Amino acid sequence: MVFGVMKDKAVAEMLEPLRAPVVEMICTTAPTPRAAEAGALAAVAKDAGLRAEAVQDPIEALTRACGRGRPVVVAGSIFLVGPVREWLARDILR
Repeated sequence: MVFGVMKDKAVAEMLEPLRAPVVEMICTTAPTPRAAEAGALAAVAKDAGLRAEAVQDPIEALTRACGRGRPVVVAGSIFLVGPVREWLARDILR
């Protein structure tokens, strides 16, 4: 899973339902000034019992997650999902 949210959100509460289904999480920083920093998100995720790492750049985080041979979910903020979707669909949308 690739996860990024805004710094004013209740991150620990958002992560709670993900504890069972998520094998590992790559926390990233959405490309907006309101975004929570990847390292801070990873720390909260680890405190919640998730295996997490921080990758600052969302596209690098997605690339790393996709390279692990498992399905990948991108979740958290529309400010993360939108740019990732645009990057994934760049050849389709032209």
